[in-house]
This record gives sequence, structure tokens and C-alpha cells, in this order.
Amino acid sequence: MSKIGIYCIENRANGKKYIGQSVNISKRWHEHKHHLRRGTHTNEYLQKSWKRYGEENFIFSILEICSRSQLIEREGFYVNELSTMK
Repeated sequence: MSKIGIYCIENRANGKKYIGQSVNISKRWHEHKHHLRRGTHTNEYLQKSWKRYGEENFIFSILEICSRSQLIEREGFYVNELSTMK
């Protein structure tokens, strides 16, 4: 069964975080890695950071399991709480 919730991709080299939401977190992490490894990720900053620091400096974690109806609200909470837009 897939997990619905909020996840974080963290660059351990500089502490920057990317927060995302998904109805299938493990599948979404696989998609991120696929595109980052190929150099085709749509988030330009994350892609440049991945290339600069290397895959070994990134960790993926699940921040919260929640219902589908809570995804937008909970993602916004973590973006604000972790100040990821600064």
C-alpha cells in the first residue's frame, strides 16, 4: 500500500531542503532520483545542487503521513516551518 504524505529531500552539504507531497511517496522518490540522475529534473535549483554536491549528499525522509485532503495544507506548513523558500 502506498503512503500518502509529505516528504523532504535534504542536501547534507548545505542544509537546504526541498519539501514535496505525494499520494505515493516511494514512487515519487524514485521519480525524483530518476530525473536527478539523468539531469532532467524540473526543479532547476535542486538539479544544480544534485550535480554540484553529488547524490551521496542527499537524504530523503518522510515528514508526515496524512490524508489526500490534507496534502496542500501540510506541505505549506512544512515549507513555512523549515523556511525552505528563503
